[in-house]
Amino acid sequence: MSHLIIKNCRIFTSKGLSSLTKLECENGFITQKTRETDSDSTYDLKGAIIIPGAIDVHVHFRDPGATQKEDFTTGSSAALAGGYTSIIDMPNNPIPTITFEALREKRAIAAHKSVCDYSFHFGATADNMAEVKKVSPPSVKLYLAHSTGELGINDYKKFQKVLSALSEETIACVHAEDFDILKKNEGKKTHSQKRPKEAGITGARKVCEIATKLGTRAHISHISTSEEADIVRASKNCSCETAPHYLFLSSKNEKELKGMDAVNPALRSEPDRLALWKSLQSGKIDCIASDHAPHLPKEKQEGAAGFPGVEHQLPLLLNEVNKKNLTLEQVVSLTSLNPSKLFGLREKGDLTFGKHADFTVIDLREEWKITADESKSKCKWTPYEGWSVKGRVKKVFLRGELVFDEGEILASNGSGKELSRNNLTRS
Repeated sequence: MSHLIIKNCRIFTSKGLSSLTKLECENGFITQKTRETDSDSTYDLKGAIIIPGAIDVHVHFRDPGATQKEDFTTGSSAALAGGYTSIIDMPNNPIPTITFEALREKRAIAAHKSVCDYSFHFGATADNMAEVKKVSPPSVKLYLAHSTGELGINDYKKFQKVLSALSEETIACVHAEDFDILKKNEGKKTHSQKRPKEAGITGARKVCEIATKLGTRAHISHISTSEEADIVRASKNCSCETAPHYLFLSSKNEKELKGMDAVNPALRSEPDRLALWKSLQSGKIDCIASDHAPHLPKEKQEGAAGFPGVEHQLPLLLNEVNKKNLTLEQVVSLTSLNPSKLFGLREKGDLTFGKHADFTVIDLREEWKITADESKSKCKWTPYEGWSVKGRVKKVFLRGELVFDEGEILASNGSGKELSRNNLTRS
């Protein structure tokens, strides 16, 4: 039996930040047992803060089919380097994850490559409900957008039919940009003009109306405006996430991004960004997820939509803690506690007895610069290049094992495990 002792640490749990204490782990779980000797591993953190391992419910690790951009090894390494111990991967691969066989292939790849724990959103379309029932996934992803090929659902009646066919246990994650508004603006000049905020607001409103009518759980992915947050908060059975690029970037940054600013939904105006921050600070947004969507620099220059984010979102948020724009409690809720509750991860998200010993050691005082050269991601590009931040991930433990230490990945490929999820027991 493996036993781990973390000495002289301050632990952040759902009850707040502890005074100087120790954390003990047995066989990958947090334990209440106390041992003074005979521990397999002991670390003295000299007063450092420990927070729960973060959970990113929205990543695109590009594996299989687009591994020139990212794969499960590099993507999960970037996650660990960013303080994330668990991720949920999206289905929009070149061969989308909309069949039992496609999911089986992706599971085998992740089992062989991933260094963090993982799960999958299964793709739901108007034409694959037999596959959805065969898989019986804990979550599905639906795209109300015509830019997603086989995954797109461009009709609200079809969308309602798909939602009504889902089991009680399944949460529907939705890319909610209204397809009619997108189609109407196809000929516009800039990316943000082609995908105006009205598309997201209208899409969120209609999705929430349908979900409330059916009593189905809907989770609105990557909201980019405060209006969407208000719609979700006023709806039953609905939750939402935002992404770091909507909090830290706006159309004001388009010039410095040098033509590499495309992302779906598009970046919003600076007033929209500031209003989104107010929604976040007031508790209207359930969680932050990176929508980690890496592309090579050449692909970005050619207009590919999406940003990497899983490695840098937590340091960016810790920087906001130092600036007094967020509390550490809010960051932990948005990145760990709330995602674990929303997506049925009963063994994750908190540092209490019986949970997995997944935790991140942070230094709120360290100042450093974000550079793509030091990134674990294969894409070697970031919209936050050269940004100075205060707050850094120092060590990461996954199920009681040190997997990231001072910039170095220590976990071996395939050491990550598929997540156990039960959406009926959210607590």
